[in-house]
Amino acid sequence: MKGVKVGAYLLGAAVLGVGGAMALTNPGPSAYEEFATQQLTAYLKTNTCSQAPRVLGNFLGDECARLLDKNQDEIQKFISQNTGRQNYVVFSIYQTNLEVRDFGPVLPSYHFETVGVFNTFHIYKAVKQ
Repeated sequence: MKGVKVGAYLLGAAVLGVGGAMALTNPGPSAYEEFATQQLTAYLKTNTCSQAPRVLGNFLGDECARLLDKNQDEIQKFISQNTGRQNYVVFSIYQTNLEVRDFGPVLPSYHFETVGVFNTFHIYKAVKQ
């Protein structure tokens, strides 16, 4: 019986320890915005800039990548304005809806859901709408 009590106390201490570690390492909105900016920039460079017409050689693709690198603050602000956070103390869920309304249905919109835990982010849902 005494062994069961000791085991229960150890299990409780372990659960509290992991929960405390998760709460302390729950990444905040600014960390998410930096992560999302890096991810979006890499995606656009790979899937948009690389698809630029080659009429001027690689100029358009290179210029596209340069503009993305130069405008990181604006990209981060755009992500910040279009992201909601659900904070569950030990982890957070971020939902980001990216769409450019000025161009109407010409450009696709995207919905991302990301979990933040232990100072890292994991995108578990990405939908092109």
